[in-house]
Amino acid sequence: MNDSFANSSVRMHRFLLWFRDPGMERDYQIETAVIQRDQARAALVVGVVLYGVHGWMDMWLQGDHQPHFWYVRALVMAAGLAALLSTFRASFVQAGRRILTWTALVPGIGLVVMMASLSGSSFMEYLAGLMLVTIWTFLFIGLSFIRALAVNSLVLAVFNGLFIAGLQPMGESVARYNFYLLSTVLICGISAYALERQRRQLYLRRKELETERNRHRDQALHDHLTNLPNRYQMEQRLDQAMARARRHGLLGAGLFIDLDNFKPVNDLHGHEAGDRVLRQVARRLQACVRESDTVARMGGDEFFVLLEDLSSAERIREVALRIIEVLSTPIPIDASRPDGARALLGASIGVCEFPALADTPEEAINHADRAMYEVKRAGRNGYSFYGPSGPGKVIHPHVVAVENIPMA
Repeated sequence: MNDSFANSSVRMHRFLLWFRDPGMERDYQIETAVIQRDQARAALVVGVVLYGVHGWMDMWLQGDHQPHFWYVRALVMAAGLAALLSTFRASFVQAGRRILTWTALVPGIGLVVMMASLSGSSFMEYLAGLMLVTIWTFLFIGLSFIRALAVNSLVLAVFNGLFIAGLQPMGESVARYNFYLLSTVLICGISAYALERQRRQLYLRRKELETERNRHRDQALHDHLTNLPNRYQMEQRLDQAMARARRHGLLGAGLFIDLDNFKPVNDLHGHEAGDRVLRQVARRLQACVRESDTVARMGGDEFFVLLEDLSSAERIREVALRIIEVLSTPIPIDASRPDGARALLGASIGVCEFPALADTPEEAINHADRAMYEVKRAGRNGYSFYGPSGPGKVIHPHVVAVENIPMA
């Protein structure tokens, strides 16, 4: 997702303000749904109350109030209350924008319907009410700029339909009415556009910071050469694995692996060649374990394998033997030239089972490290289990070169 945050003007449609990436737009809509719900609740409560108060004032203070106006008002207020109730349902997250769009359309249309039979000062009062509804739609209910613009454009078209259909007399006052309404739409529309654009830019900026923070975290937790977890992350995973093993009575093990005969690779072929070999070693180790297990680079030519949820210690021996076999198979110095020079390595492996023989990640690593050095002293290319009294017997298996090991 990094590239998608390069430039907000490229990522957003200039007028509609939608993100061009559908996935990003979907994530934005989901993330802002809760904020929109809370804002819609406040706007709907205020809108229903003010619509009712306007009707009460109209009935008591205006001489040409029509009885059927209350039917219109009742429908408008019922629509607002129904929308308010919908904000308490889980489905509002998906359908909220459509519900609010239709709800925002109703009060404006209701006012226009009542204006069809008004004149004089009463007409101007309702015109002021229509302008308030425009402000409410753009800046309060929480609709996107483009939805609010569509709603108010439709209301404006229906309003002008009164004059086209002859329900209100056509005259020079029509231009004045439209000036007031269009000015309100223009001012509120520009404000709504600027606010939404700013919200989306802040969303993009926050995602940029999250992406950058995650990238730094990954760099801090991974070895840059092999892309394996580093020692710090391994200790975290080992701590979690030991806690699960104690809680559920499971068996786990840590294998400390030191490559044999790696120094000559650097001395004879250079450190760049050594890095290529280490990357191949990392891939071979990953091929020896399950996806649920973890392979980490501890530093230099040392690796660590975390095995979890084991049924018996026999599985540990199988993995140790497999690792010795695949690392004893000659490794091309340059994977693109399989017939070129090869590195002849081996593996000294120390094993520590947990939770029986270690209570902390540090203990498990230290015990496995001690067992590994016992293998080194005993001739290398083997494995040893750490026991209650220290490193156990060193096993030097008969190594047969393994074919079809991933080289790249």
